[in-house]
Amino acid sequence: MVLLVRTSVKVRQWPWLLPPALFAFLSWGPATQGPTTCPFAIVTGQACPLCGGTRAASALVRGDLDLAWQMHPVIFVAAPLFVLGFVRWLRVRNGTTAPLPARTVNLALTVLGAALVALWVVRGLTGTLPPV
Repeated sequence: MVLLVRTSVKVRQWPWLLPPALFAFLSWGPATQGPTTCPFAIVTGQACPLCGGTRAASALVRGDLDLAWQMHPVIFVAAPLFVLGFVRWLRVRNGTTAPLPARTVNLALTVLGAALVALWVVRGLTGTLPPV
């Protein structure tokens, strides 16, 4: 089973604007404010495996490492992977690097997903899930 989505639509010539836009979005407003939009959290009243990720990214961008860790420890793995993935995507797009095999990407996504669920279970058992 392939989890990758391929598209024939050409990407515009300004992908370098994406990281600054994301950085600006995460820098805007307090990291712990706002209602949840997570369907799982709305229905169950409990945080899902991804809950706290955006707040953790916002805290990380602001330099509040302790709050980022409290909101979602996986941000310290996800943020570098995002940066490396974006750089690799740019290199593949420019033709300087070959794309990773779908099997490698799927294995990495499966391992990361399993780690997220395992962390969620541990945080649920220890009562350290982020507030919903």
